[in-house]
Amino acid sequence: MSHSLVTAKITQDIEDKLKQFLHLPAKDISGRQKKSLRQMLISYGYQAGLMDRQEKPENLKKINLLNDLIEDLHEASLVIDDIEDESNFRRGEPSLHVKYGLPTALNTANWIYFRSLEKIMFASEFDDLLKNKILSWTLLVMRQAHEGQALDLNNLMKVDLPQIPDENFYKYITELKTGALTGLAAGLASMLSNSDDERFLKYFKIGQTIGVFIQQLNDIGNIEKRISNQNFFEDARNKKISWVNYLAPVVLPPSTWSDLEKLILNSVNPNDLSIFCRQNNVYEVLRNHVFKKLDEFAAVSSQVCECANPDLTEAQFKKIVQTLKQHYE
Repeated sequence: MSHSLVTAKITQDIEDKLKQFLHLPAKDISGRQKKSLRQMLISYGYQAGLMDRQEKPENLKKINLLNDLIEDLHEASLVIDDIEDESNFRRGEPSLHVKYGLPTALNTANWIYFRSLEKIMFASEFDDLLKNKILSWTLLVMRQAHEGQALDLNNLMKVDLPQIPDENFYKYITELKTGALTGLAAGLASMLSNSDDERFLKYFKIGQTIGVFIQQLNDIGNIEKRISNQNFFEDARNKKISWVNYLAPVVLPPSTWSDLEKLILNSVNPNDLSIFCRQNNVYEVLRNHVFKKLDEFAAVSSQVCECANPDLTEAQFKKIVQTLKQHYE
């Protein structure tokens, strides 16, 4: 159900323009290829929250609604991220602000945000208690994600002041930005059988940590030049501090990290960075370090579930980890 607040007649011309300047760009970003990791986290969270082996058929519609909510929020955030980072490509195609213009892209992203909340607000599948919890947790995550983005946009490297904030500072940003939405996916789904806040927080934290790993692998991937990485070198170009600044000093030889830091800090020719990373196996070393930490986390997290189908839940979590690793191999 949706309410119109205007009295003027909606003509065919109005509908055509809405389609051209709003619905078409929104459909464009939602139709692009995606990893579906957040949908997998919803399936995991749902199974983890089940205390009865007898699944309720009506929960399928609820899961679909949560899938739509999380994907809408994620896609809208990508459009805005691309504007703020001046990224020209998203999922193998021109970013929405490049393709349709910045004002249209920005307005479309904001509209998707509001539409996603409206879908939940008017969904008859949720009782009032669960609906209020979904909306409350979602609004909290959206607000905090924007706080994380505010910090990230201004977390820049300076040639004359190479000292960067400690790792806790960047972890804080990552947990608010990327981690919050992956946490929301697992946490909300865990409440479909029992709308308990402690249950939500338990699986929110697991999903949030997966989000941190996603961001670490994205940041590392930003220094690898390959056909599918059309935003190669973007972080260095924008002088943005990333997980490379924190992971590389730990796992690379000191001399290699020193040379890499100079290349990143001075924003040299991207090809020079690519050649250096390839000659020193930088991407592989950093990636494998994160993979190892991810496997360690998975081994612990797969054992915390207290649900009706622990074997199925564990298998779903392993699939999430495997999918994430395959994307960056």
